[in-house]
Amino acid sequence: MRGRRQRPQWANDIPARPTPTPTILIATVGIWLLAYAAMTLSWISVQASHFWDGSVRRPIICCIGALMCQAMGPALDRSASWPIVRLLGLAAGN
Repeated sequence: MRGRRQRPQWANDIPARPTPTPTILIATVGIWLLAYAAMTLSWISVQASHFWDGSVRRPIICCIGALMCQAMGPALDRSASWPIVRLLGLAAGN
């Protein structure tokens, strides 16, 4: 096996394709529905004069946030079995 580069040991622990679970989808939808409700309550409580203008922006912001959360799901699933030091490095951007 001369000339072939061997994979690091931790690379064998990472599944190629994690199995999707509905838990992440349910949690994402729930958190963004709560965010939408909180934004709506804050607009109502201050009696914003441009309430209808905000009613267009709130769903757009929540949908974009939910899509970003769904996009992060596979990366989080693959890194679930990593040691804590490696997770902290990932969070720090290393």
